[in-house]
Amino acid sequence: MDFVPGAGDPVTDRLQHVAAAVMVALLVLAAVNAVLIAWATAVDALRPTALARALGASPRQVASGLSAAQLLPALAAAVAGIPAGLLVYRLAQAVSGGEGGAWTAPPLPWLIAVVPCTLAAVAVLTGVPVRAAARRPVAEVLRSE
Repeated sequence: MDFVPGAGDPVTDRLQHVAAAVMVALLVLAAVNAVLIAWATAVDALRPTALARALGASPRQVASGLSAAQLLPALAAAVAGIPAGLLVYRLAQAVSGGEGGAWTAPPLPWLIAVVPCTLAAVAVLTGVPVRAAARRPVAEVLRSE
């Protein structure tokens, strides 16, 4: 059904643009979320990490451990997000009246690459706040509580 005779449906014509905008917004929100959760985890674990450093762990080892703790939830999110994202896009296309047979899934190597790329992004994003927290002086942290 055309809104204007001879013109296409503006909803289905703009679905790709809307999906791209939503994807970018979700990626930005996920990046901010990863940084804030890593920072909150590092602040929450100040005392245990200070004790680990007092017993001989280096700031790099502490930061690596805290950053690695963020990777398991990121792995689960990446694995669950692939089929969920494809389903949401397919549903949006169906609701907007898009052609059912015109939809094609992204290539399989791209879908598989989402998981390691997500883990790499989370490791990079969580590295900064975790290293900043791991560099606090041990004596100051242990004296504070």
